[in-house]
Amino acid sequence: MRVFPAIKTMEGFVRTKIIVKREINSTISTWCEYLCLGRGSLKKYKAYAACYEPLAEAANFYDTDKGIYTLPEVIDGKRVKDIEGTWVVGGSLNYYDHEDFTEFDSIDDKKLINWLNFMQWDEQLSAIRQYIKPDDNRMLRNIFGSKKSIGLTETELDTYL
Repeated sequence: MRVFPAIKTMEGFVRTKIIVKREINSTISTWCEYLCLGRGSLKKYKAYAACYEPLAEAANFYDTDKGIYTLPEVIDGKRVKDIEGTWVVGGSLNYYDHEDFTEFDSIDDKKLINWLNFMQWDEQLSAIRQYIKPDDNRMLRNIFGSKKSIGLTETELDTYL
């Protein structure tokens, strides 16, 4: 399993950050699954298990004279990423059903921990922790009281943190 380099906060985090990649093998095929972190739609963060799209059979790109695969940069308008099993994959990282993701506000959220256990990514909690800064909102409110007492709205406070 390859762990990708960490950034210290979510600042500058546009869409998706790959936390770690693992190879899945079945009797039929082999593919990679990625534990990803992104912005949530209902909560602050979203953790999800995703895969790249299969774009074409890898055999179509095997050069028998050279004994190597020669992959194009793009297939059907989608950027090629790699070969997984017998497929050339690329495009977007996608998840396929509601069990493949969870949204959360804090690294200590029980929903996140339960989801990681369910998805068998439980050993990756510390890797996710590297990408999420502490809940400074809660810490500041404990120090200064409510957001009104420090003269900031919720949005302004979140902007500074």
